[in-house]
Amino acid sequence: MCRTALNGFILCVLSVIIYFCAAPAEAGECCRSHRDIYNVYQYQQWCPVYCCNSGIFRRLQCCSDPARRAFPGDIDSFCAAWFIFPHNVWIPVIIGLVILGILIGICVCCVRCCCVF
Repeated sequence: MCRTALNGFILCVLSVIIYFCAAPAEAGECCRSHRDIYNVYQYQQWCPVYCCNSGIFRRLQCCSDPARRAFPGDIDSFCAAWFIFPHNVWIPVIIGLVILGILIGICVCCVRCCCVF
């Protein structure tokens, strides 16, 4: 009983340490979907640096120039396109494995704590 509580405490302390040690990162921006000046539908786009206005054509595109950065209304806070960005395709797999690990951990804890023989 005491060992199980100690293991749970250690796990909680490690989780808190990892959470607070993670440094904030510049993650990029998501250009919202919109219609351009020619009434052509432009899909939501993930940009690794900034979402920018392209000028008179009213088209949002990626750039690294902060002076051309799009208005806050043209930037989405959640970006489904982020998951299909070439470098991020592994993220849904990692999220699934973490959720599976948490569920297995909960099941093991419940069996060990509740079903003592």
